[in-house]
Amino acid sequence: MTNKEREMLEYEWELGLQVIVDYEDETPEFLANLDIGIWESDNLSDVMDPVADTEGFWRASFELANALGLAMIKIDEDGNIKGDRINY
Repeated sequence: MTNKEREMLEYEWELGLQVIVDYEDETPEFLANLDIGIWESDNLSDVMDPVADTEGFWRASFELANALGLAMIKIDEDGNIKGDRINY
C-alpha cells in the first residue's frame, strides 16, 4: 500500500467518525434515506483504479467501513463484493 493510500484511509477514518457523530441522533426514517451503495457480486478488480488503487487499499477501505458500522460488506475468496455501504 502506498503512502497516498494510507493517507486516504486516514481521511476515510476521520470522515467515517464524523458521519457517526453527525447522524447519531437522527431518526430511523432520516437514516433510511442516506445514500447507500449496494454491491451485488461486483468483483474487486472492477472497482479498482488500475493506476492509483491497490487491492489492499480497497479491502482495507471496506473493512474500515465495516468496523465503523457504516457497511456490511463481505469479500469472498474470488474477490466478489456483496453487501451495503453508506456512501460518505
